[in-house]
Amino acid sequence: MGVTILFDNKKGFSLVEIAVAIGILSIVLGAIYSVFAATNRSTTNNEVIAEVMQNLRTSIDFMEQDIRMAGLDRFGTANAGIEVATAVKLRFTADRNMDGILNDILEQITYFYDSANNRLRQCLWEETLNDCETVAENVTNFQFAYIDSNDNQLAFPIADFSEIRTVVVTMNIEQPAGLSGPVGRTINKRILCRNLLF
Repeated sequence: MGVTILFDNKKGFSLVEIAVAIGILSIVLGAIYSVFAATNRSTTNNEVIAEVMQNLRTSIDFMEQDIRMAGLDRFGTANAGIEVATAVKLRFTADRNMDGILNDILEQITYFYDSANNRLRQCLWEETLNDCETVAENVTNFQFAYIDSNDNQLAFPIADFSEIRTVVVTMNIEQPAGLSGPVGRTINKRILCRNLLF
């Protein structure tokens, strides 16, 4: 005894209906992909912005700690202070171990902008050791400005470094962010040299 199954083939999809369904499906998938791509671009962009801001803050905080120490000379015998002050380079000394002389590697610090490689560098005892480290990369613009005790900006070249009371640091970091193109942010920080307030 066999089982017979009957199929009713009277109703089916026509070629036009299949083409319309494929067209609608393509539009829906295209819209979903567009939303996904925009979300992905936005996420990448936001992550790069956060990274750029973090790099700016970290670099400026690192510099600020050092620059605030410029001129530290507890006994007045170390002759500590600012030695070089240009738009892209700052070298200063500080008697950090308070022994009255400048003889420790951390007692002469130089910050300079390496524009050829887009980075900010820090050197310890620049003339003899030339021990330099990168503080920030992808730096597209960097500048020092110097303010005197009357809150006036000193013109370059600065004739008398003893007039400097505040250092203003302006730095721009720019990083690629995929299809969105590069993302850049600028920070501007006034750093009071508390040991130069005499």
